[in-house]
Amino acid sequence: MGAIGARGMIGAIGARGSRMGFVAYRAVTCPLRMMPTFIVIGAHRGGTSAFYHYLTEHPGIAAATTKEVNFFDRNFHKGTWWYRAHFPSHTYKRLAEIAQQGHFITGEASPYYLFHPHVPQRIARTLPKVKLIALLRNPVERAYSQYRRYRYLGWETESFADAIAREERRLDERVRSGAAIGDDPNDVAGHSSYLARGLYADQLRRWLRWFPRAHLLVLRSEDFYADPTTALKQALVFLDVPVNRLPSRAHYNRYDGYSKEGEPHDATDTGMDPALRERLSAYFAPHNRHLYEMIGRDMGWEGTGAGA
Repeated sequence: MGAIGARGMIGAIGARGSRMGFVAYRAVTCPLRMMPTFIVIGAHRGGTSAFYHYLTEHPGIAAATTKEVNFFDRNFHKGTWWYRAHFPSHTYKRLAEIAQQGHFITGEASPYYLFHPHVPQRIARTLPKVKLIALLRNPVERAYSQYRRYRYLGWETESFADAIAREERRLDERVRSGAAIGDDPNDVAGHSSYLARGLYADQLRRWLRWFPRAHLLVLRSEDFYADPTTALKQALVFLDVPVNRLPSRAHYNRYDGYSKEGEPHDATDTGMDPALRERLSAYFAPHNRHLYEMIGRDMGWEGTGAGA
C-alpha cells in the first residue's frame, strides 16, 4: 500500500480514535516492527498474567498490544505480518535504547502454547532464537483452579470429580476429529483438559525437541506467588536485561491458591474433596518425578496443601 493509504489510516486514528484504524495502521507498519525476544508459554492458571504484567513494567521490556496474542495456536493462519503488528516498531526500540542507555526487548505470554502439540515446531521455525519462560504450578491445584474458573464462566457444568472422569473421553473425541486441542477458542470440551495440562514433562519434552535447554527457563509458580521480586530477577537475568527498576514489593498483589489472577471468590465452594486430592496427587506423582529429572529440580509438590 502506498503512502497515501498509510496516511489515510493514520488520519483515521487521529480523527476517530477507532480500533479499526489502530489495527489497520499497525498492519501497514508491520514490516517496521520488532519480533518478540521472549515468550511466556504457560502454564494455564500458573500466574502468567501477573508475571507478564510485572515483567513488562520494566523500562527495558515492552508489552505486546495484548498479553495473549495466541498467534501460534489459534491465529497461526493469519501469518507473521499479523503477529508483528502486535509489537513495537524498531524506531521505538532505538529511541527507548537511547533514552535508557540500555537494551530494549519485547515479548508476549500465551499460556495455551505450553500444551498445544504443534506450537513448539511453529515457534522454532518462526523464532528459532526466542527465549521461553514456563511457570509451572502444582498440577493438582492448577487443575482445580482451571475448573473453578470455567465454572464461573459457564464453560463447565459438571462437578470437579465428574469433569475429571469425563476428561479422557472429551479429549479422545477431540483427537479423533482431527483437530488440535486449543485451535478453536470456542472448543470448550477441548479446553476442559484439567489433568492433561498438568503433565508438564510430556509437554516440555516436545519443546526440548525444538529448542536447546538453555533457551528455556522453568519457574515454580508457588515461588512467584510467595516472592515475586526474586522470580522476576531470575527472568531478567535469563533475558539479559538489567536487574533494576522493578516494582516495589508493596506493588504486588497478594495471591492464594484459588483467588489469584482475578478469579472470583465463590462462597459455595468448600474446596477439593480430600480423598480426590489424594487420588490426584498419586496420579501426578510419577509424572512429576519425570519433570524433576528433566529440569534438574525437585518442585516439592508432593504432600502440599491447597495453598501450595
